[in-house]
Amino acid sequence: QNILEGWAREHGVNAEDVLGYRKEYAEIAPLVAELREVFKQIISRRLKERWKFSPQLETEGEELSEDTLVESSIESQTGGQPRAFRELEKQKKEQEGYGMLDMTLVNDLSGSMNEGGKLVMDRKSKLLFLESLADFQKEIEQAEYESGVSLGLQVRTETRAFGDFGDTELKELSTDLSEKDRIGIWKKMHKAGGGTPDYLSLNEVLKSITPEQEKELREKLRRKIVVVLSDGDSQDAGKVQAVLLQLRNKGVIVLGLGMTESGVAVKDTYKPDAEVITDIKTLPQAVQKVILKYTQDL
Repeated sequence: QNILEGWAREHGVNAEDVLGYRKEYAEIAPLVAELREVFKQIISRRLKERWKFSPQLETEGEELSEDTLVESSIESQTGGQPRAFRELEKQKKEQEGYGMLDMTLVNDLSGSMNEGGKLVMDRKSKLLFLESLADFQKEIEQAEYESGVSLGLQVRTETRAFGDFGDTELKELSTDLSEKDRIGIWKKMHKAGGGTPDYLSLNEVLKSITPEQEKELREKLRRKIVVVLSDGDSQDAGKVQAVLLQLRNKGVIVLGLGMTESGVAVKDTYKPDAEVITDIKTLPQAVQKVILKYTQDL
């Protein structure tokens, strides 16, 4: 207990909150583990592809001929530098872009989320979203460090929520996920109230897209996915559809997930990219599928 309290103080969080977070994380940990294996496969494939363009041996003069191999091998065994490789130079060739992914989760914290265990599932889905993609980014960085090869991959996450407070940013768009982020988001996801001003969060996402990011989106160098989890009608479906049009025109993919039968309105509000999750217990698996769908082809 003392160790936990010390660790919590060091990271600026409450020990009880850490225990609560870990308990809920344990329930979605198997889904994170499944995604981790997929991410490792993506990185392995990407690494093989990048070796064709990244640090590799190339001749600066004559091509290496087979009749020099035996002599070179003997010279190497006696401690000398093989003549056949003396003029070989390691050069780094990298491709920029492609494989850059930004994912945004927008959560409904309206009053109706307090019913039927929806708020808990919403919170666990947020944990899955953030933890799995933070894992992916760490795997990328570790692979790049160990291989010395730039994979041309980057994963950034951000998260917002809407409710009686209007819109709030829970985590800014970045590759990082600190302990303070984890616990702060988890605590915020315990309280819900008010209506469904989902258009406010979408509008903030729209405003955050820089000209440079828009250029990357249009040139398909960066992919941006926004997933909205809501259990009811928008306060203003017209405003939602107007901002959706602008986002999609910039190349952003926006998906609406309706939580339980009461969220069926998302099928119209967010069409054509929308579906209803009738059993709230399957919401984390639905989020996992979204993550998988948009990462497996990187």
